[in-house]
Amino acid sequence: MKNNIRFDLSDYLIHFFRDVDLQGKNYIHFPEHCGFNNLAHSDYLDARFLLRCAIRHCKISASWSFRGAVRTIYGESPAVCFTDMPVSAFVKTSVDRLNMGENIGLYALLLPKADMFNVGARPVIYGLDGFGSNLPSGYGGGNVL
Repeated sequence: MKNNIRFDLSDYLIHFFRDVDLQGKNYIHFPEHCGFNNLAHSDYLDARFLLRCAIRHCKISASWSFRGAVRTIYGESPAVCFTDMPVSAFVKTSVDRLNMGENIGLYALLLPKADMFNVGARPVIYGLDGFGSNLPSGYGGGNVL
């Protein structure tokens, strides 16, 4: 009998929220209105605040994330990112990475993977080989807007 059970994946997709310093080197560029009209134009967005905005507006805003001034999503459109790691692994990884000073958060939304697939969510491709790639002018950290 073949074992199709995988313990390294979940039946849920996890979208986590992290604190964002809009003036820092690992900021997030929000290309669309995110419902921050109740924010007094702070340069620091708390993860809990971002989660509350997503719930209040029934929407997870697509964005480009930057690491060391280099954009982490290639292409002309922003994205909403998820992981399908088990929830217990997400919590442990988050705590470990926070203790190392990395940018990750403990606040998250869990959505059923099958439902998300039905509305268009798909796995990502984690690399560019350069063959046939048409990269936007923002490649290397610049804004595409």
